[in-house]
Amino acid sequence: MLIMHDKWSIDVSFASRSVFSQFQRNHPKEYISCFSNLEKIRKLLDDGKKLAEMEHHPSFFRHETKGIFRIGQSGNRGDNNKCFK
Repeated sequence: MLIMHDKWSIDVSFASRSVFSQFQRNHPKEYISCFSNLEKIRKLLDDGKKLAEMEHHPSFFRHETKGIFRIGQSGNRGDNNKCFK
């Protein structure tokens, strides 16, 4: 049985344009990687995956506390996970 669900979208209403601009300017590789990873997570959600119940999370996706997850950048050396929560 195929279960249909709504597609996930990214809500940027709490985002700060100036912070994103500064991050992109100061860390261009990490900025690209972070949003590429965010898109990978959105794809998993669109495919019906329940991230909190996954046995293995992608390496850039880390559980913090109280159901909050952090998406870091992967494949970049130097800056330590300066991506946004």
